[in-house]
Amino acid sequence: MFWDGAADEPRPELEGATPLALMRGGVCSQLAETGSTGWVDWSRLNFPMRSASTLALMLGVQEGFAAKAMRGPLEAVTVQPSDRFGFAYRVNLITSDGRSIEQNRVTECTVQETEALLDSLRKHPASRGVTWSGIGPGLAVLMTEARSDEMVPGVPPEVGASVSEEDESFPACWFRASAEVLEGHAVNDVRVDLGDNPANRVWLWGGGEPSEIRRAFLGAPLRARMVTNSRMAAGLGLQCSMQVAELGDLWSDLVVPEVPDAQTWGEWLAESELLAVYVESPGELGDYHGPMAKVKALDRMDIHVLKPMMDAVQASPEPVRVMLVSAPAEGRAEEIVQPVLLWGQGIERDKTTRWNEEACRGGSLQGVQPTRLVARLVGE
Repeated sequence: MFWDGAADEPRPELEGATPLALMRGGVCSQLAETGSTGWVDWSRLNFPMRSASTLALMLGVQEGFAAKAMRGPLEAVTVQPSDRFGFAYRVNLITSDGRSIEQNRVTECTVQETEALLDSLRKHPASRGVTWSGIGPGLAVLMTEARSDEMVPGVPPEVGASVSEEDESFPACWFRASAEVLEGHAVNDVRVDLGDNPANRVWLWGGGEPSEIRRAFLGAPLRARMVTNSRMAAGLGLQCSMQVAELGDLWSDLVVPEVPDAQTWGEWLAESELLAVYVESPGELGDYHGPMAKVKALDRMDIHVLKPMMDAVQASPEPVRVMLVSAPAEGRAEEIVQPVLLWGQGIERDKTTRWNEEACRGGSLQGVQPTRLVARLVGE
């Protein structure tokens, strides 16, 4: 089980503690008390710390192929097969003043509003040879038939990021062209009248060509399943020949989110030799909308994802091993300790009783290489 961006630096807002240190983490603590803990060593990483690449690496994909894993094409394969497009981007509908990003994802934009805006973009002359496909509120993927020199990967949409007038890359051209369609769009006129931010630009990022991960996935012989709330992880699962199941909307406003129960987890465990669970943060890229909100989100994962899964594990007639890993947030420095926990048959307990950055420094799993996580899990 991978928790997106769970590990963090000490936060002044939390009186110098990290969110992991402050979470109640009842299930995490029980596993730490009876299992082994430690940290993942990312110091030898030879490519940028992107969520898609680091997850691929932790699943055992060979490094050369993991380095090429990009969010755009991975999300695109959840829409259509990889042999149907030549290049793909993730698209965020954003709010911009024309120069920089003011809101990096207009999350209040409904699926219906998103589709209406995308339908107008499809009619733009620059959309010849381009396919737009909505994948969620304020989100889409853009797929092209072939790659051109202007198709650079693009950068994640951070608030304040800007596009220079001299930039003629594919993402920059669409940043400007989208204004012709979205400024003054009926959907945005209504949004402004209601006091909401307009979705008046698109931001293309995570671009890349279809990957060849399938033949590089070392766990291919396993009966494997990916369970996730992330389009990126779902696409990675498909590329690794895994079955894919939805985790549900963990971040809804419901007190009890609609996520899999213990019975469902039990069925998945019975059908799989390897169950990979990737829990993406509410804002993606390890963004939890602030330190205190992150503490609450981590406990939500502990209660509503880890607990029912562990209930199924403990009821399983077959022995099961569990690994819990903090997946590095996109672009975060490797100096942040990324805790790992291993529990189950044949695992000797160490002295650690909590799953957080400081406690796991003293665990018995010292500096596990990301490519060796699955091997550790299966006992190799």
